[in-house]
Amino acid sequence: MNRALQVQGALFCVIAATGAAASVLLPRIPPRSEVIAVAALIAFLGIPHGALDTTFARQRFGLRTPRAWAGFSLGYGVLMLGVVLLWSVAPALFLVGFLVISALHFSGDPISGTPGIPRLVQGGAVLVLPALRHADELTRLFGMLVGPDAARTVAPFIGLAAIPWAVAVVVCAGLTWQRSWQTSLELMAVGTLACVAPPLVAFGLFFCGMHSARHILRTVIWVRSDERRSVLGAAVAPMLGVAVLGALAWRLGGDIPLEPKVIQLIFVGLAAVTVPHMALIEPVRLSGWRDG
Repeated sequence: MNRALQVQGALFCVIAATGAAASVLLPRIPPRSEVIAVAALIAFLGIPHGALDTTFARQRFGLRTPRAWAGFSLGYGVLMLGVVLLWSVAPALFLVGFLVISALHFSGDPISGTPGIPRLVQGGAVLVLPALRHADELTRLFGMLVGPDAARTVAPFIGLAAIPWAVAVVVCAGLTWQRSWQTSLELMAVGTLACVAPPLVAFGLFFCGMHSARHILRTVIWVRSDERRSVLGAAVAPMLGVAVLGALAWRLGGDIPLEPKVIQLIFVGLAAVTVPHMALIEPVRLSGWRDG
């Protein structure tokens, strides 16, 4: 196991424990401030990991010429546009799809050698377990993202899955302890954070502290040694593109109240990027990350 991944996993466990404890012991900040703070956290520390897709594209497909990059960018953009259109015409289907693909994508976070079921349990924990203590708030957040009708259609099913999912977290953490104590601790950390902290806070800390951080480290490990110095530089152009698209989406949002506007910008944007991101990354993950 790569030492950097061990350190990152330990740091995430500390972050998760701190976030859970603070959620219980400290007064909660106003909802509007919480939305803005979490959105800023995701924008600056979470989303940049997707900008590294250019590194994977260059190494997997040998993209070198402007024409090749233009073709790749066009395909990437078409997939993103398709997700945004789905959100606009079928919000309930969009929400279900976003939750499912997010859980599948997050299931790639545990270290190499982790069995499939604990992976899926961890991948879905941050999406399902908030319904244990914050079911009404989860429905409200879904309502800001896809509208109240779609939210009321989907949220009850997440509530039904919450208790069995919590049991599965405890069982899987116990069963994986002898194989990998790191996997077990990370699973319990994700589960505790998701159960205790407010949904947005839990998602933001998980997305940045586990998912994004681990992906960046794995990217550095995965790329050829002669390209490692260019990994961060490769993220500059995509991040500028995301910033421009985000500003355009904000202007087109018109008079939508601030909280729904921020929620839609962040999570519709995440969903739109996740689909092409998964199409590019999942073959690498399924073939085996070089974690050590």
